[in-house]
Parts: sequence; C-alpha cells; structure tokens
Amino acid sequence: MEVEIKRLLKESGNPWHLNYEQVQGELMSTYFTRLDGFEKMVWTVGHMDRNHWLPEDPINAPEVYVANQFRATNPTIPIRLIVWDPALTHYGHLELPRQKAAADYSVIRWLVK
Repeated sequence: MEVEIKRLLKESGNPWHLNYEQVQGELMSTYFTRLDGFEKMVWTVGHMDRNHWLPEDPINAPEVYVANQFRATNPTIPIRLIVWDPALTHYGHLELPRQKAAADYSVIRWLVK
C-alpha cells in the first residue's frame, strides 16, 4: 500500500505538496502509545466488532491482548475493558446512538471519579 501511495504521488506530481512520511506518522501515532504513566484506564468494544473483539474466542481478542499489555506495565491501577452485549459492531454509534451515548457516559463518570 505504501509503495502504491508513493507511486501515485510521484505520478501526479504531488500537487498538494504532501509529505507522505509526516502524514503517515500522524495517522499511525496511536500505534506507538506509551504503556506507562496512567492512573486509570477504561475502553469499550461492541460484542460484534470483528476488528476488536472475537465473541467465539474472547481471550484471544485483540483488545484483551492490549489490556494485558497495559496491566503488565501498570499493575497497581484499575484497567477495565467493557464489552457491550448488544449486537454492536465497529459502528455502534450509528447502530444504537442513544444507548451507546448513555453507556459511554456511564463509563466516563467512572473514569473521572
């Protein structure tokens, strides 16, 4: 993909004057988050969000792996991973917007206590 993007930019003359490396670095900045220095953590995932959750094999879901990495580095802080049971996918905010907003609000209240 990267090679293709660079080729397209070269062929087009890059009329937008994009610095591919800078754009790529900013887009992927969350891939390099520090694991330490947190006081409390929580994040949520939809039960049917195949990008983050495996309902048939939860222990091997990507989010469990990430949570365990944070737990290993921050053993004394509360770290929560919440899986919403309704049939939410990656687009839960569109599927059940009011319910998702209410659920997120309750999570944020716990986080800031």
